[in-house]
Amino acid sequence: MPVCTGSKNLPYRRNDHFTMLLLLLLVASIATVRSSCECTSYTLSGSRRLTSNVEFYTAESDTIGDKYIRPKRHERIDVQKYIEERSVGSSNADSECVTDQVHLTLGDTSDSVVISFASTLIDSESIVKYSTNKDSFESGGNFHKATGVSTSYSELMYIVGNLYNPTMGVPEGNLSEIIKVENTSVWAYDHQTGDHYANYYNINPSNFKTGFMAYNNPYAYYDSPILHTVTLSNLDIGVEYYYVVDGNCEIFSFTIPKNKYPMQIGLTVDLGQTSVSAASIAALEAINPDLVLLPGDLSYSDGYPYLWDSFGTLIQSLASKVPLLTTAGNHEFGLAENTLSHRIRYPTPYIGSSSTNFCYYGKVVGAVNVISLCSYGGWDSNSLQYQWLSNYLATSIDRDETPFVIAIMHAPWYNSNNGHWMEAELMRKSIEPLLYEYGVDVVLSGHIHCYERSAPVYNNTVDSCGPTYLNIGDGGNYEGTYVDWRTQPDWSEFRESSFGIGELTIYNETHAYFQWHRVACESDSPGAPNYNMNFSTTCHSPGDISAYPMATSDHVWIAKPSVDVCANRYMTSPSPSSNSNSNSNSNGYNPSSGEISLIVLTVIFGVVIIVLSILLFRAYKLLNALNGTERTFQESVSPFTKKGEGKV
Repeated sequence: MPVCTGSKNLPYRRNDHFTMLLLLLLVASIATVRSSCECTSYTLSGSRRLTSNVEFYTAESDTIGDKYIRPKRHERIDVQKYIEERSVGSSNADSECVTDQVHLTLGDTSDSVVISFASTLIDSESIVKYSTNKDSFESGGNFHKATGVSTSYSELMYIVGNLYNPTMGVPEGNLSEIIKVENTSVWAYDHQTGDHYANYYNINPSNFKTGFMAYNNPYAYYDSPILHTVTLSNLDIGVEYYYVVDGNCEIFSFTIPKNKYPMQIGLTVDLGQTSVSAASIAALEAINPDLVLLPGDLSYSDGYPYLWDSFGTLIQSLASKVPLLTTAGNHEFGLAENTLSHRIRYPTPYIGSSSTNFCYYGKVVGAVNVISLCSYGGWDSNSLQYQWLSNYLATSIDRDETPFVIAIMHAPWYNSNNGHWMEAELMRKSIEPLLYEYGVDVVLSGHIHCYERSAPVYNNTVDSCGPTYLNIGDGGNYEGTYVDWRTQPDWSEFRESSFGIGELTIYNETHAYFQWHRVACESDSPGAPNYNMNFSTTCHSPGDISAYPMATSDHVWIAKPSVDVCANRYMTSPSPSSNSNSNSNSNGYNPSSGEISLIVLTVIFGVVIIVLSILLFRAYKLLNALNGTERTFQESVSPFTKKGEGKV
């Protein structure tokens, strides 16, 4: 074996050099991590409310109230149309631009989106062309093409009074039109003998009843258009994509939100499709969000499915370019809906979070982890929803990747309005401890047609370690606003009976800024032209007894206390899994400096383990070689000996 003459300490000097190199690499990596985690500092004022830097032009809102007409892409209750053609949709078969209701949501994997659209032509195809270059769709351009699936369905119609006599907004139809469809006596009989068919119903204003139309009335059924769903995969996060859908002449665009700051999130619930709804959608577009959360009560179809078509057309301007995450509300479950239209038209990424129910799921989006819960399903510890949530919290919360965790559900746990008061109390008692344990930062709900914001709260007590609850059920639906407030509890910081939207901006790992923007009030002016809607900046809803009924906005910082005070707000799952729901992307996604530092540290740690393993192996061989010899400890510390001084 080769020998090396010289000092016996030479091997130690070599090891010292290697150790110093490892230490230098470690120090450099730590410095990189520190620089990547530096956050902008904020000086918080004594008051929690700050002035908004977003302006809404009331002149435009006033115009919306006067001129907006709900889209009527598909035919409404027109008995002559039903009898003669038995069809719905556009009658302009010669046009190439016959699809609409274009909207998108995030897919089950981090690098995918789901595009949905509707068509009334039987030969329409589930095809989406997309590219990062807007000019690619010209003749000979280079673009990708994805194909999906299509479906359609039929549904027995259900009639509610708000369809022809809403509290607010323009009526969808009038009672005489509805009775024409239900009154089969004009045709359901033998014209020679006068015998009545089995589906003979002589319906008139005196005996008309709301509810299901007769199942054996062939004109009581709705036929949907063809509903297309196409998934685009292997996309680059943070890159703008342009796309066109089959049968539509418009070029749309979207961007999957990247894990960056600031991140802008639009919030609305109980939207519906009145002129106020249109103003809320316009307000959401004005804040240019990266993501929109809409936990329930979307179209207010209430068993009259044509309203799903007009809602899809109404929200297309927003939802065709901004990902929309939804869950189901009572107007998707009740009134003959049973979530059928919602599930088909507005899919959710539930499979990607190992859920079996479209209503509850988790989704990592940019800097936030969104957890959707179902207010109208099982909630106790034996339920599937509870078990799924427990598992998701234990495996999928990574505060290094998503510092903020937002839960969405339809029915609020904290509500000081008599409307739906304590309706979700059993669910709160069961699930609230889980959300508190893992430090959920914000809980978004609706259901109550007004706006209310809480202080951080847990178990009905103000608690700086609890979530801030935002009730934004004031999207503008035809049921109007709720004004019957109870005595304001300590945890309720702001409330108002009017209509508006929420804006949540994530600025860094510890600070988010929430703003509520009012768009309208309810009025006591029924009929044309106001239909009980008031878009004035000085409006207030009649009967609103809240402290600030004329306030046009509300603002607050949502700041995490220090980890020493609220460790739960920094809670990471014991074993966060690396799954398809992660922000990571191997197709062109550029990792942040923090991610690069983590990779460097991981590599260094691996190198150290290898070096230690080699040294231990050498030591083991050395001890075996020296077993039974009579050399002293000083002579045995180095395998590098002079020739003839012993065997190695």
